[in-house]
Order: sequence, then structure tokens, then C-alpha cells
Amino acid sequence: MRRRIVGILFILALAVWLVWIIFRDSETPLPQVNVVIDGDPVIVASWQREQDRLVVVTIPASFATLAVHGLGTYPIRSLWQLGTIEGMPGLILAESLEELLGLPIPWYIGEIPVGRFENVFSFQTLVAIISGRVKPNMPIVKFIGLTWGRMVARSDRTIEIPLGASVTTEEPQPDGTNLPLVSTRAVDESLGDTFEEASVRGEKLTVAVYNTTTTPGLAEGAARIIDRIGGNVVRIGNEEVPVERCQIRANSEHLGTTTSRMLASIFTCDRVLNNGDSYADVIVAVGSGYESRFVP
Repeated sequence: MRRRIVGILFILALAVWLVWIIFRDSETPLPQVNVVIDGDPVIVASWQREQDRLVVVTIPASFATLAVHGLGTYPIRSLWQLGTIEGMPGLILAESLEELLGLPIPWYIGEIPVGRFENVFSFQTLVAIISGRVKPNMPIVKFIGLTWGRMVARSDRTIEIPLGASVTTEEPQPDGTNLPLVSTRAVDESLGDTFEEASVRGEKLTVAVYNTTTTPGLAEGAARIIDRIGGNVVRIGNEEVPVERCQIRANSEHLGTTTSRMLASIFTCDRVLNNGDSYADVIVAVGSGYESRFVP
């Protein structure tokens, strides 16, 4: 009997530790763990601790999107291989889907022999990771924690969002075929406010996003990600003085907020004490570091 009680206590302690592993992250205060899983369909899974739920977005691998680093338009199924060719296996896929979904995705898992989400976070995949047959960029302890989270996730706390043909437009190709290109506007309509963080929305801080480079569209792309997590972007523009590393500028009160810390983590920014401007409480100034994601 005593041995049984000890065993139960051990299992409970292990469960607590695994849940802690899921949400502890010394690198980012973002209270959601987002990971893209290469396969068909491609899966983006998000564990959201503020809402205590699991969100699963699926995208047919035949759908096409614009790859980062100026590589052109490709079917999503080609992005992992493209990253391998470019010496960045997994990173091209993750960053391209970040821009497609307007969602920060720091983690990726590729070359998985099983396609169903229920089979991805499993003992079988854990063995494949240890043997080197599956390639994640996350620490193995975090993978174990996510596997536990998938196992204990309640069905009524799981949201599935399949992105189908309605989010694509047919783009004619030189060979006479059509490529189903995913529309970011249609994606925004499908995802809605699913990925908003209550802590960010609750702070009600206004945000201005400025592009300090000569590459157009950077501020708009960053603003879309900020809106996705619940930020309130009120101004998008350009700055003449370039910066290399992204900056989060705000006064002392706003610089320490959850919003500022999340944005600094997502865009790899320095937090700079500043009186802000008349347009917003928090300024996000993206520079050449962020620009490097989009240029060859």
C-alpha cells in the first residue's frame, strides 16, 4: 500500500514538472507555446495557458505561400526541403508560416513519419527524436512536456481550425497550371481573435510600429503579428534614422508591462527608455535585423 502511494505521488510530481516544462520559457514571456509540424497537412499547434486550451491549425501542404529571405513562392510542403538546401532546416518553414499566419512560431518539428496530430506528440516520436530520425529545434524536455499536455488536453478545451480552399486564390503558372496561393486576408478572417492574449488586451496600450529600413512592408507585417496577440496598433510609419536591432521604446511605466516584454521577445528587441510619442504608449522600431528575414 505504501509503495502504491509513493508511486502515485511520483506520478503527480512528474505531471506537475511536465506542465511546468510546457510553460516555463526563459527566452520569451509569451504565454503560449506555438510549434509548426511539417507534414501533410502542415500543423501549427498552440498551447495557450491563459485560456487553458489547445489550438490546432491545419493547412494542406499543397497550398502555396511566399517564402522568407526573398526565395519566392513555394508549396508549403517544399519549405522544409528548401530550408535544408539553404542551410536552415526548419527555420524557413517556421518563419514563412509566421508571416503567413501573423503568429510568432519559435518551434518546429520536421521529418515526422506520422501525419496525424495525435501521433506527433507521442512516445513513438520521442524515440525518433532520440535516434535522430525526427528533427525538432526544441529541447527534448520541452517536447516531453508538450506530449504530456497533448495527452491531458480536454476535448472541450481544444479548438481545431482547418484552413481549406476558401483561404486560397488560384495563381496561374507559366506551365498553364494554377497554384493555390494562401491569402493572408482570408487567414486573418479565419483565425479572428483566437490567438489574442488576455494580458496584452487587458493592458490596453496603444502601439506604433515604425520601419527604419528601406525595405517596404516591414512595419505592416510586424503590426499584423502585434494585432494577432491582442495588441492595439494605432500607427504604422517609417523612421529616417536606421537601427540594426529592433527597439521597444516607452516610458518607465509602460516599458515594464507584459505588452512591452512580449514584443521585445517576439521581435528580438532592446527595450529603450523613452517618453514615447504623441501617437502611442509603446513604439516598436524594426531595423536591419528584422529586415534580414525578408531579403536574399
